[in-house]
Amino acid sequence: MKEDVSLKLQALLDGELSREATAEFQRLLADDAEAKALTAELSWTRDALKGNEPAHPLPVRGDFYWQGIQQAIQKDTPVKHPAAPARPSWISLFYKLLAPAGAALALALILLPVLNRPAPVAANASTSVASFNVESMMPNSSVVTFCSEKEGVTVVWIDTQ
Repeated sequence: MKEDVSLKLQALLDGELSREATAEFQRLLADDAEAKALTAELSWTRDALKGNEPAHPLPVRGDFYWQGIQQAIQKDTPVKHPAAPARPSWISLFYKLLAPAGAALALALILLPVLNRPAPVAANASTSVASFNVESMMPNSSVVTFCSEKEGVTVVWIDTQ
């Protein structure tokens, strides 16, 4: 039997159908043995549940009982009042102003050596002597300068003997 027919038979037993639908299903019951059997089983189940269901009476009148529950819920629910705007403290100013500025400064200090790196030299570049002169003001000294662009090194040797 189709599910929608069985649901309508259950509605018929519960008295939820209109007069027209009730008359239609009464005719169906007269012709269909399976519908009669299902109606009898549903009726027996409903009667068994009604007769054996324990009663749980409320200790007080129903509306008074539910009113007490509502009051308990309202008592436990805090009332939210709009909070007054607080004066900004030095900690909140620190987080709003100084923390981002400090983060930007730290990032700049990290990126500064990376950005100031000399341009890479081609792999076939040779070592050359520096194009600048270093003079020593010490008497009896000599100065030798070596510069390697490939290695990014400049060495100045001062000999005082």
